[in-house]
Amino acid sequence: MRKPTLVLTLALSALTASPLYANLELRWPPGVEVSAFGLGLEPRTAGLDLQPGLHVTLGSAPGFGAALTTQWNDTLSTRFMASYARPEIRLSGSSAASSSGGDVELIPLSVLAQLRAKRFVRVVPYAEAGVTYLLVSSSMKPALSAAGVTALRRPDHIALIAGAGLKIPLRGHWIADLDATYRPFAQSIFIVGPSGVVSKEEKIDVHAVAVAGGFSYRF
Repeated sequence: MRKPTLVLTLALSALTASPLYANLELRWPPGVEVSAFGLGLEPRTAGLDLQPGLHVTLGSAPGFGAALTTQWNDTLSTRFMASYARPEIRLSGSSAASSSGGDVELIPLSVLAQLRAKRFVRVVPYAEAGVTYLLVSSSMKPALSAAGVTALRRPDHIALIAGAGLKIPLRGHWIADLDATYRPFAQSIFIVGPSGVVSKEEKIDVHAVAVAGGFSYRF
């Protein structure tokens, strides 16, 4: 078993065994929540050199998303989440046509197992972990094209995601949500030049942190 998967399994096992959690008997049909939220994304990447004289980093960006949560009992839930953000591509170096390469569209799709603690005062703390699949726009902006990069090819892959948050029950079926998630990616990027030949392969490490707040409706 890979080390990240082992750590994730042990963490979830420890949370489940905690006295903070109870009522592990599954119910059918499960309860359902739908959520909408706004988020702030911090890619936290040191960037990479796509070619000599061209250094690329990603900036922070706002975004939004939606989620569908199925509640199997008072403790265990499954959360299906999609979000959208457009961080700025920042260019530097002698080959950069400008200080900005435009924006790149990021659409992470995630599935998480969520463990909720017992209600404390007016809030319900929770921890969650799962996998995420990152969709990235393949369109090139003028600043990158001027630097001689006509396309970026990247093999899609699944990465781990982990987070924690709070649920605050409001009136009726409404709930306020606040959470933070950590989404590390190690991604190989292939640079395609004007002739269509892959000229270079680089690996970029992105340790994205997203802080989100929104509202849920429980059916």
